[in-house]
Amino acid sequence: MRRLRLAAPLALFLLFPGPVRSQAGPYAIRVGWLIDGTGGSAQPDAAVVVRNGRIESIGKALPAGQRLRILDFSSDTAVPGYVDAHGHITLVGLGEEADARLVSASNREQWVLCNARTALASGVTTLRDPGTYPWALALRKQIERIGPRWITAGRQLVKRARDTSLDEMFLEFDGPDDGRARARQLRREGAEFIKLRLTKQRPLPSLEELRAIVEEGHHLGLKVAVHIDVPYDDAVRLALAAGVDTMEHNAPLRLADSDELFSQMAARGIVVVPGMGNWQARIDTLSIPTEEIIEEPLRSKLPRKLAAALGQHAREVREQVLGWIKNGFNPDNRRKEALQETLRAHRAGVLLATGPDTGVDLMPHGRLYKDAYWYAEAGLPIEAVVRMATLNGARAAGLDAEVGSLLPGKRADILILRGNLLQDYQRLKDVALVIRNGRIVFNPASGPDSTACSELLKANQQ
Repeated sequence: MRRLRLAAPLALFLLFPGPVRSQAGPYAIRVGWLIDGTGGSAQPDAAVVVRNGRIESIGKALPAGQRLRILDFSSDTAVPGYVDAHGHITLVGLGEEADARLVSASNREQWVLCNARTALASGVTTLRDPGTYPWALALRKQIERIGPRWITAGRQLVKRARDTSLDEMFLEFDGPDDGRARARQLRREGAEFIKLRLTKQRPLPSLEELRAIVEEGHHLGLKVAVHIDVPYDDAVRLALAAGVDTMEHNAPLRLADSDELFSQMAARGIVVVPGMGNWQARIDTLSIPTEEIIEEPLRSKLPRKLAAALGQHAREVREQVLGWIKNGFNPDNRRKEALQETLRAHRAGVLLATGPDTGVDLMPHGRLYKDAYWYAEAGLPIEAVVRMATLNGARAAGLDAEVGSLLPGKRADILILRGNLLQDYQRLKDVALVIRNGRIVFNPASGPDSTACSELLKANQQ
């Protein structure tokens, strides 16, 4: 294997072929195209200099007089590391009930680490988790050692209701004072933002209650996200009135008077995470063989038991979708409507971010690109699509000053995609190199990865 070496003169470039986990000194990456995540035009023939874990400079020429290691990806595209703005680290892609086929109290920590590594290998350098179990919080150091930066809400807040069961992922509140107390409790438990469910399964909180939670969260330095079932107009208006920071799922895109509400969302900088890739994955079961429902190269990287379980679950989802059709649902018409809703929201200035509820039905970790495809298919330019998969998600996580775009001074979270992304948006899944905080953390050219999902779950591969 050829080794990285100093380039002198600077015109000497090295084709990067092998496993390098750490960069001791400054280095430069030569790429054919660079899309910086801000939404601006792609830059051809760019060079990125990384020093001490941060981006030092970006330009066509390398700085004169510096001795740098050179990574040559001059036929490929650089983008910021992906931000999954809505993914559950404890779920494996089958849904909370079907997950029990594989996940148990004895192996759940292994599956979490499997998810983390699969996500990182797909280019996700930051994962915003809007709801997890208390036991998972103890795994943070392990998750971030082999996977993405993990930003979590911990348990989700939900309005108290009589005669309703409560999973351990949730925490009830009742009244403004109790809402404030629960927000403080979540902060003590380790939450980095607050997630509140506005769901038809329970009564809506009052505006006073929701404002109390938002105000307390902001006082604690935490953003507030709301889950909204679809369609649920009252919940969207309530969330707007209370001053929330993000809205999860696609309810905000489906309102009858969406133009007025889009203007409010855009003016307030609210990030909406519609998760349409999850919806599309369900519809795909009508046309794609169930054993092929997960695309390559991801399918071959998953543990065999998970791949088989996803095929089985795809058959179950297909029956569910056929039931919808029997009751009058038209998937083609709904897809056209949803694409138009997405395009209208974008044109109105709404900040949209990728996050397909990773971990639930047919969305195993490593498939964030499926959500990004949706925006490309809606007709958005690839620069806007990349922004939704990077900077907008970083804003939702409160990290946009540090990550989410390739700019001097920011952390060097860099993803190299094979080929020219401008010509084919599906290259979003073709990872050539993943860099987080300036360190090369995944290189598929290096062969088997000793911390890959298959190794972590060797016992479950039999």
